[in-house]
Amino acid sequence: NTALEDTLSTDAAGIEDKSDYEFTHYYDPGATNDTIMGTLFGTKNPILFQILYADAGTETFEGIVMELIPQPIKFNENLMRKVVVHRTGSITFA
Repeated sequence: NTALEDTLSTDAAGIEDKSDYEFTHYYDPGATNDTIMGTLFGTKNPILFQILYADAGTETFEGIVMELIPQPIKFNENLMRKVVVHRTGSITFA
């Protein structure tokens, strides 16, 4: 006998499970950081992300760029967009 929950893949809440991660990305059109993010969005390949915190510590996880959402801008401000990354595994802290 096999229980149904043994055969279904599900996402559960928690740092070890899959989830979406969002951040604001500041960029200049055509600059390297703009081109890279657009390429990652287009290919949907999983990549390794590292988030470095100013007060110490690093989070590392693998994910896929799922959305690039332009954000409203005002005169004389940087261009920005919300980036949604679907995390495909656990986060490690260092």
